[in-house]
Amino acid sequence: MSNVYDYILDNFKRDLSLNEVATIANLSSSAFCRYFKKFTRKTLSEFLIDLRIGYACKLLQNNNMGISQISLDAGFNNVSYFNRKFKVLKGETPMEYQRHFIVKKAN
Repeated sequence: MSNVYDYILDNFKRDLSLNEVATIANLSSSAFCRYFKKFTRKTLSEFLIDLRIGYACKLLQNNNMGISQISLDAGFNNVSYFNRKFKVLKGETPMEYQRHFIVKKAN
């Protein structure tokens, strides 16, 4: 599983297919889904979204980049999807999240 995890960490910023990651694990797609869910308690898609949102949070805290650029850098191809998933996971929009850190830097 460490090979799979390392592969995902190295490539999460681009589109990853289930088949691609399952090949790294030397499993069929369905066997990989069962194995991955048992190991992480998340689907591959949920795991990738969490990873990408976490990376976006770091960018939002440390950069003055725009939300659309951050969403692309984090591996999201659609800004509105990024905003929606971010709000579900963090309870606020990316812009609201970023404002917390802009205010702290100003003080």
